[in-house]
Amino acid sequence: MRKETVRYILLILIGAAAVIVTGLGMYYFLSDSPAGNGGAPQPGSSAETAADGDTSQKPSDSEPPDPTGFTVYIETGHGIEDNGNWDPGASWSDGSENYEEAKMMIPIARAMASFLRQSGVEVYTDADDDNNQNLAYTLDFLDAHREVDAFVNLHCDWEEAESGTMPLYRTEEQRVLAEALNESVHEYIDIPDRGLTYREDLDTLSSGKVHCPAVLFETGAIRADNHILTTQYDDYGKGLAAGMCRYLGIPAGF
Repeated sequence: MRKETVRYILLILIGAAAVIVTGLGMYYFLSDSPAGNGGAPQPGSSAETAADGDTSQKPSDSEPPDPTGFTVYIETGHGIEDNGNWDPGASWSDGSENYEEAKMMIPIARAMASFLRQSGVEVYTDADDDNNQNLAYTLDFLDAHREVDAFVNLHCDWEEAESGTMPLYRTEEQRVLAEALNESVHEYIDIPDRGLTYREDLDTLSSGKVHCPAVLFETGAIRADNHILTTQYDDYGKGLAAGMCRYLGIPAGF
């Protein structure tokens, strides 16, 4: 065989080998990339994690909210007196069931506390223990815990009262809090508004032991608003909580 022919054949074989090597390299490169696998995420990649529904990189819904640094006290009106007797507050019977103010305020207070806690607010309330404290205890507590930023005392009015909310206040700062609570309640609950009322004869509003803005909130009348107070307590508490968040200048976390 002539040398020229041998050299020509060798050149052809070397060229073919180069093409094969190059092709194999491109194949492995493409197969290792997302695009080379039809865009499918590779094992262990962030894309695969998201596709599998892994939310480990996202905040968990069960994580506690960031604390806001604010503290609120919510008191359910009446309840256990200093002598251990039960003070029902306003009472009314529809003929088949008896209703007591001190018990009816517990679900509203609990709902308000729950929504505030979801918003990062620290909450003290006697509603956690079925209204087992009284105003005298609360005033002593507030005197000893001056970090409390706002105090709300929840009541409902007697059986002959007109339907509607009626927050009570004494100072200008109390009026601002009362207005924020009242306006927000009416965004959540369809109930008449009897308006804000000035009072200076109530320990809730006038005691020297209270070192924060305080409001006595008449949530409605025990007879005229009975259905609202006994069935819409969750929304009522949410409205109060939203109003408190608005007053504190923080976003509602619910």
